[in-house]
Amino acid sequence: MAEVASPSGTPDTSPDYTLLAAGGATGPTGVTGETGATGVTGATGETGATGVTGATGETGATGITGATGVTGVTGITGATGETGATGITGVTGTTGVTGATGVTGVTGTTGSAFNTYGTFYRVGTFTLGATGIVPLNASSPVNSTGNFTLNANGTVTVNETGIYTIDYRVQLAQGSSAAFIVTRNGATVAGTGGQGLSPNTSAATTVAINANLIQLNAGDIVGVQRQITGTTAPVITIGSTVDGVTSNSSYIRLVRIF
Repeated sequence: MAEVASPSGTPDTSPDYTLLAAGGATGPTGVTGETGATGVTGATGETGATGVTGATGETGATGITGATGVTGVTGITGATGETGATGITGVTGTTGVTGATGVTGVTGTTGSAFNTYGTFYRVGTFTLGATGIVPLNASSPVNSTGNFTLNANGTVTVNETGIYTIDYRVQLAQGSSAAFIVTRNGATVAGTGGQGLSPNTSAATTVAINANLIQLNAGDIVGVQRQITGTTAPVITIGSTVDGVTSNSSYIRLVRIF
C-alpha cells in the first residue's frame, strides 16, 4: 500500500510502499498457447537507384614468365619395314626384221683438171690509154663449156676454182711502147708483168708477153691491164701480117692444171 501520494520506486523496494501481505508461491507454468498465425508479409519496397560505379583500379604488372621446361628425349624411330619383292619383268618383245640396205649408186667419173681451158682474144686494132684493160672481144670455139664467161669490158670471169696456167700476148704497133700485167678482181697479180718496146715508126712491131701460174676461185674476174711506165700516152695495138696472114692483136689463155 502506498504511503505517500505520488509514490516513487517499486512496491516491495521503495519506502513509499507498505507490504500488506506477502505474495504466494509461484504456481506452475501454464500450457503454452498455440502460436498465432503469421501475419501477411507486406509488399517489397521499390529498389533504390544503383549508385555510381567506382573507377577501375590499375592492372597489376604481369609476372615474369617461368623458364621453359627441358624438351623430352625424342623416341627411337621404329625399324623400316622390309621392302616388298620386285615384280617379274615382262618379256621383251621380238625385234623387227631390219630392212634391206639400198643399193649404193654408181660413183661418177672424176673429171680431169685439163678439161677446163679457154682462149680469148682481140680481133682488130685498138688504142689503149693509161691503165686500160685490153678489150678482148672473141672466144675460141674449142673452149671448155661453161667454165668461163667473156665480159663486155674484155675481162673474163672464171667459173671453176683451181690452179691455172695463164699467159697473154699484146702486139704493139711501130713507135708504141708499153707494159702490161694480169689483174684479178681489179688488183694486179705479182709476177705476171710483160712489156713491149718499138721506139720508132720505122722499127718492126713488138709484143708484150708473160706466162705464169695463178690460183683462181669460182667468180674471180681476170684481165690484162696496161701499166704506167713513165708515160700515159695512148698506145696502139695491131695484128701483124706475115705471108698474108694477120695475127690477133692480143689474147689471154687459161688452162686449169689442178
